[in-house]
Amino acid sequence: MRYYLILIALSLSLQTHASDVWLFLKDGRVGLGDPAALTGTLADGTALTFTKDDIQSQRTVVEMDQAVDAMLADIAHGRNLDAHATRFRTFKNAAVPRLLQHLKDDAQAGRISALYALQFCWSPQAMAAVDPFLDDNDPNIFKGAMAAACNNSTVNVMVKRLAGRADDPNLIIASAIFELIEKYKPDATLKRFRRMLSDAKARTATLPVLSHYFAPDLTPLTLPLLSSTNAAEKRAAVVALIQQNADGADVRKRLLAMLASTDADLRETLADYFTWLGRSEDLEALRAARKTETDLYARSALDGALKVIEHRSTERAKLPDGKSNVIAKANTAENSLAGYASFLTAFASTPNRGDLDAALAFYRTADLFEPFTPYAVGYPDDPACRFRLRTLLAQHLFAAPCGVLDDKAVTECRDEKEAPAARQLVPPIREYFDARRKSFGFFMDADRAMFANSVHVGDDCGWNHESRSVVSIAPGVVRLVAHIFTWGHIVVVEHTGADGKKFCSLYGHLSPLIHVRPGEIVEAGQKLGCIGRCNSVDNGGYGAHLHFGIHKGPYATDTRWVCGYVDPLLFKNGEHGWFDPQNFLQTQGAKPVVANLPPSK
Repeated sequence: MRYYLILIALSLSLQTHASDVWLFLKDGRVGLGDPAALTGTLADGTALTFTKDDIQSQRTVVEMDQAVDAMLADIAHGRNLDAHATRFRTFKNAAVPRLLQHLKDDAQAGRISALYALQFCWSPQAMAAVDPFLDDNDPNIFKGAMAAACNNSTVNVMVKRLAGRADDPNLIIASAIFELIEKYKPDATLKRFRRMLSDAKARTATLPVLSHYFAPDLTPLTLPLLSSTNAAEKRAAVVALIQQNADGADVRKRLLAMLASTDADLRETLADYFTWLGRSEDLEALRAARKTETDLYARSALDGALKVIEHRSTERAKLPDGKSNVIAKANTAENSLAGYASFLTAFASTPNRGDLDAALAFYRTADLFEPFTPYAVGYPDDPACRFRLRTLLAQHLFAAPCGVLDDKAVTECRDEKEAPAARQLVPPIREYFDARRKSFGFFMDADRAMFANSVHVGDDCGWNHESRSVVSIAPGVVRLVAHIFTWGHIVVVEHTGADGKKFCSLYGHLSPLIHVRPGEIVEAGQKLGCIGRCNSVDNGGYGAHLHFGIHKGPYATDTRWVCGYVDPLLFKNGEHGWFDPQNFLQTQGAKPVVANLPPSK
């Protein structure tokens, strides 16, 4: 008996040895340590020193292995996935040794569960263990390895590692990496894109990138998405048809019929299609839809479409007849830069009907797609930038009410104009309020590229909702309409509050068809524009979203405040002038869900 007690005591003493105890410190670090000696080692080999007060909790290796095993058993049966993801984030590298053992399991479920867990906890040793599974032919194993590796490595590394499987014979594997590869190493022939779009299951992978493809021959492959039972696929198809310039009578007739949909979000997107491609013969049907529309944002979008179509028809009617005066080799990508410049020159002088027709034909075929431009990389801040010129030509061709927003345009209004007092505000986009979103006041750390060590003073909302309508939150005077390198297209409106005090609302990362000009008086809920396409010149190279800000005071005092980020000290001391947009709207009476409007009489 005495002998067994000695063994038990020895076992307990071994459990406190540095190599046997995982220490969780209060500052978030996790490593193997010895609580008695107050020393240890992090997963990357860094020596760890601490005090007793630094320790939040500790577990023996046996206890950690038992906890990991139990969680993986749950994951294999699809139970408590979110809760276990949170626990693995807490365990960090302490769970990794046991997870790597499970990667050696013969059972597929064990390997898949371990790969799932490795998305949330990692160590330098994990990459070597996960890497072989990136060549696995089992789609589930491959997707698990890809998720774990992508979550814990850089984009450049993963693109290089996975590029060889972009055209994998297994469509499930190819579609799993489609978005990543297309964003950073696209196939300029569009063969890969057409393959995905042609398959009813794989086409879902194209949705995040669909709006970047302009080739007219993609329209027959896009139209089937309109019959999808998936609402996101329908909306993505409508946005894609805008970029493909699919304005044939049969397409427009089909989309007009879809305005009877019960999905208000879809009706809103359809209205944006007609803003770009609608014709005078569509006006009667659009007016009828507008008359019965009861959703604020869809109604605002229809108002905008009617306004732009009428404006476009008027502008085109003014053009004299005649053949095109522009000679441009317009049918190859190599010549598109010169072609854009030539047509812009023609429109800057006196274009005729022939110039318009030639420019429209050129615009449809000059580029098959626009490469993705991640904001951290940026795009050339150069007036000769090919896709910047494409945007300027689009504003000409589709008669944007804002005019052409080139670098020389006067885009401000500082006149002494007044707007009615804002009695009650409306949210700038559909589904705006979200208490979980903490965008305003978010500190950008040292890894955030050009915005490092600053504080975000707007509310980033509407993520991944390309072409979602953006409306003025209150009556006001449009003070700024412009295209700015890091904003893309931007609008600033000045308002008078119910208390008589001035404030301004700012809307950034919009698409090129801005519905207002500087100096225009707008109403609450009037459409200003739409959320621009993801990672494009349109919106400054960001993912699709609205940057929405509220600043105190009138516009004309000092426009240096037109920014998205401020110094942390200014923010801490309250010397920046920005309000928390969600809180501001709620205190001013804006409702989380805007009630439906009565039909027009």
